[in-house]
Amino acid sequence: MVLKAAGDPTRRAILSHLAQEGPSRVTDIAVRFDISLNAVSKHIMVLERAGLVSRRTQWREHLIELQTAPLAEVDRWFQQLRSIWELRLDALEAHLAKDKSMTDLTLTCRRTLKASPQAVYNAWLDPETMRRFISPGPDMHVSEARSDPRIGGRFFVMMQGDKPYPHEGTYLVLEPFSRLALTWEAPWSAPGT
Repeated sequence: MVLKAAGDPTRRAILSHLAQEGPSRVTDIAVRFDISLNAVSKHIMVLERAGLVSRRTQWREHLIELQTAPLAEVDRWFQQLRSIWELRLDALEAHLAKDKSMTDLTLTCRRTLKASPQAVYNAWLDPETMRRFISPGPDMHVSEARSDPRIGGRFFVMMQGDKPYPHEGTYLVLEPFSRLALTWEAPWSAPGT
Protein backbone atom coordinates (compact mmCIF):
# COMPACT_ATOMS: atom_id res chain seq x y z
CA MET A 1 0.00 0.00 0.00
CA VAL A 2 2.89 2.38 0.79
CA LEU A 3 4.57 1.82 -2.58
CA LYS A 4 1.26 2.20 -4.43
CA ALA A 5 0.47 5.42 -2.59
CA ALA A 6 3.95 6.84 -3.22
CA GLY A 7 3.93 5.66 -6.83
CA ASP A 8 1.96 8.65 -8.07
CA PRO A 9 4.11 11.69 -8.97
CA THR A 10 1.67 14.17 -7.40
CA ARG A 11 1.66 12.25 -4.14
CA ARG A 12 5.46 12.04 -4.17
CA ALA A 13 5.57 15.81 -4.68
CA ILE A 14 3.24 16.26 -1.71
CA LEU A 15 5.54 14.07 0.42
CA SER A 16 8.57 16.06 -0.73
CA HIS A 17 6.82 19.33 0.14
CA LEU A 18 5.97 18.06 3.63
CA ALA A 19 9.53 16.81 4.17
CA GLN A 20 10.93 20.21 3.23
CA GLU A 21 8.32 22.56 4.67
CA GLY A 22 6.95 20.58 7.62
CA PRO A 23 3.26 20.32 8.53
CA SER A 24 1.14 22.29 6.06
CA ARG A 25 -2.46 23.25 5.51
CA VAL A 26 -4.24 21.46 2.69
CA THR A 27 -4.76 24.78 0.91
CA ASP A 28 -1.03 25.59 1.13
CA ILE A 29 -0.23 22.23 -0.42
CA ALA A 30 -2.87 22.65 -3.13
CA VAL A 31 -1.51 25.96 -4.45
CA ARG A 32 1.65 24.13 -5.57
CA PHE A 33 -0.29 22.02 -8.07
CA ASP A 34 -2.20 22.71 -11.25
CA ILE A 35 -5.13 20.58 -10.08
CA SER A 36 -8.20 21.29 -7.99
CA LEU A 37 -8.26 21.47 -4.20
CA ASN A 38 -10.59 18.47 -4.25
CA ALA A 39 -8.06 16.42 -6.28
CA VAL A 40 -5.26 17.34 -3.86
CA SER A 41 -7.49 16.33 -0.94
CA LYS A 42 -8.07 12.92 -2.57
CA HIS A 43 -4.31 12.44 -2.97
CA ILE A 44 -3.83 13.33 0.70
CA MET A 45 -6.50 10.80 1.72
CA VAL A 46 -4.61 8.06 -0.17
CA LEU A 47 -1.43 9.05 1.66
CA GLU A 48 -3.31 9.01 4.98
CA ARG A 49 -4.66 5.49 4.35
CA ALA A 50 -1.10 4.33 3.62
CA GLY A 51 0.13 5.91 6.87
CA LEU A 52 2.49 8.27 5.03
CA VAL A 53 0.83 11.41 6.38
CA SER A 54 -1.30 12.26 9.38
CA ARG A 55 -3.87 14.99 9.86
CA ARG A 56 -4.28 17.11 12.94
CA THR A 57 -6.73 19.90 13.47
CA GLN A 58 -5.77 23.28 14.90
CA TRP A 59 -8.88 25.36 15.33
CA ARG A 60 -10.52 25.16 11.92
CA GLU A 61 -7.38 24.30 9.98
CA HIS A 62 -6.28 20.83 9.02
CA LEU A 63 -2.51 20.37 9.10
CA ILE A 64 -1.01 17.52 7.11
CA GLU A 65 2.22 16.07 8.49
CA LEU A 66 4.68 13.60 7.00
CA GLN A 67 5.04 10.23 8.75
CA THR A 68 8.46 8.76 7.99
CA ALA A 69 8.12 5.35 9.68
CA PRO A 70 6.53 3.63 6.64
CA LEU A 71 9.17 5.19 4.36
CA ALA A 72 11.95 3.93 6.63
CA GLU A 73 10.46 0.43 6.41
CA VAL A 74 10.44 0.61 2.59
CA ASP A 75 14.00 1.96 2.64
CA ARG A 76 15.13 -0.99 4.80
CA TRP A 77 13.51 -3.35 2.31
CA PHE A 78 15.30 -1.68 -0.61
CA GLN A 79 18.57 -1.82 1.34
CA GLN A 80 18.10 -5.58 1.71
CA LEU A 81 17.46 -5.91 -2.02
CA ARG A 82 20.55 -3.85 -2.78
CA SER A 83 22.59 -6.01 -0.41
CA ILE A 84 21.37 -9.17 -2.13
CA TRP A 85 22.35 -7.81 -5.53
CA GLU A 86 25.69 -6.54 -4.24
CA LEU A 87 26.46 -10.04 -2.97
CA ARG A 88 25.43 -11.53 -6.31
CA LEU A 89 27.55 -9.07 -8.26
CA ASP A 90 30.48 -9.67 -5.90
CA ALA A 91 30.12 -13.40 -6.59
CA LEU A 92 29.95 -12.72 -10.34
CA GLU A 93 33.06 -10.57 -10.14
CA ALA A 94 34.93 -13.27 -8.18
CA HIS A 95 33.85 -15.90 -10.71
CA LEU A 96 34.94 -13.81 -13.66
CA ALA A 97 38.27 -13.01 -12.02
CA LYS A 98 38.95 -16.77 -11.76
CA ASP A 99 37.76 -17.66 -15.25
CA LYS A 100 40.01 -15.72 -17.62
CA SER A 101 38.31 -17.32 -20.64
CA MET A 102 35.20 -15.20 -20.04
CA THR A 103 36.57 -11.88 -21.20
CA ASP A 104 33.90 -11.29 -23.88
CA LEU A 105 31.07 -10.79 -21.41
CA THR A 106 28.92 -7.71 -21.63
CA LEU A 107 27.01 -6.17 -18.75
CA THR A 108 24.36 -3.65 -19.66
CA CYS A 109 22.77 -1.44 -17.02
CA ARG A 110 19.94 0.90 -17.96
CA ARG A 111 18.94 3.84 -15.84
CA THR A 112 16.66 6.76 -16.61
CA LEU A 113 17.73 9.97 -14.88
CA LYS A 114 15.48 12.94 -14.23
CA ALA A 115 17.85 15.32 -15.96
CA SER A 116 18.38 16.76 -19.41
CA PRO A 117 20.59 14.86 -21.87
CA GLN A 118 22.94 17.86 -21.77
CA ALA A 119 23.35 17.65 -18.00
CA VAL A 120 24.01 13.89 -18.05
CA TYR A 121 26.44 14.15 -20.97
CA ASN A 122 28.34 17.06 -19.41
CA ALA A 123 28.52 15.29 -16.03
CA TRP A 124 30.92 12.75 -17.55
CA LEU A 125 33.17 15.48 -18.92
CA ASP A 126 33.37 17.98 -16.07
CA PRO A 127 35.88 17.03 -13.31
CA GLU A 128 34.02 18.96 -10.59
CA THR A 129 30.76 17.19 -11.38
CA MET A 130 32.52 13.81 -11.60
CA ARG A 131 34.00 14.53 -8.17
CA ARG A 132 30.46 14.86 -6.76
CA PHE A 133 28.79 11.79 -8.25
CA ILE A 134 31.37 9.14 -9.09
CA SER A 135 32.27 8.14 -5.51
CA PRO A 136 30.50 4.85 -4.71
CA GLY A 137 29.54 5.42 -1.10
CA PRO A 138 29.50 7.65 1.97
CA ASP A 139 32.73 6.15 3.32
CA MET A 140 34.66 7.28 0.24
CA HIS A 141 35.44 10.60 -1.37
CA VAL A 142 37.09 11.77 -4.56
CA SER A 143 40.39 13.45 -3.81
CA GLU A 144 41.28 14.27 -7.42
CA ALA A 145 39.48 14.47 -10.74
CA ARG A 146 40.80 15.47 -14.17
CA SER A 147 39.30 15.36 -17.63
CA ASP A 148 40.46 15.99 -21.19
CA PRO A 149 37.10 15.78 -23.01
CA ARG A 150 38.07 14.97 -26.58
CA ILE A 151 38.25 11.73 -28.52
CA GLY A 152 41.41 10.04 -27.29
CA GLY A 153 41.48 12.33 -24.24
CA ARG A 154 41.75 10.81 -20.79
CA PHE A 155 39.90 11.22 -17.52
CA PHE A 156 41.19 10.37 -14.06
CA VAL A 157 39.35 10.06 -10.75
CA MET A 158 41.08 9.12 -7.50
CA MET A 159 38.67 7.70 -4.94
CA GLN A 160 39.83 7.56 -1.35
CA GLY A 161 38.55 5.20 1.29
CA ASP A 162 40.67 2.90 3.42
CA LYS A 163 43.07 3.04 0.47
CA PRO A 164 43.19 4.86 -2.86
CA TYR A 165 41.18 3.50 -5.79
CA PRO A 166 42.22 5.13 -9.07
CA HIS A 167 39.75 5.07 -11.95
CA GLU A 168 40.67 6.35 -15.36
CA GLY A 169 39.86 5.90 -18.99
CA THR A 170 39.86 7.21 -22.51
CA TYR A 171 37.01 8.97 -24.26
CA LEU A 172 36.19 6.94 -27.40
CA VAL A 173 32.98 8.57 -28.68
CA LEU A 174 31.78 12.11 -27.98
CA GLU A 175 28.51 12.94 -29.72
CA PRO A 176 27.21 15.93 -27.76
CA PHE A 177 24.09 15.23 -25.73
CA SER A 178 23.34 11.89 -27.38
CA ARG A 179 26.19 9.40 -27.05
CA LEU A 180 29.35 9.00 -25.03
CA ALA A 181 31.65 5.97 -24.91
CA LEU A 182 34.70 5.57 -22.74
CA THR A 183 37.02 2.93 -21.40
CA TRP A 184 37.00 2.17 -17.68
CA GLU A 185 40.25 1.26 -16.00
CA ALA A 186 40.28 0.41 -12.32
CA PRO A 187 42.34 -1.93 -10.13
CA TRP A 188 39.75 -4.70 -10.61
CA SER A 189 38.59 -4.08 -14.19
CA ALA A 190 39.56 -6.41 -17.01
CA PRO A 191 41.67 -5.01 -19.87
CA GLY A 192 39.51 -3.41 -22.53
CA THR A 193 36.60 -2.61 -20.25
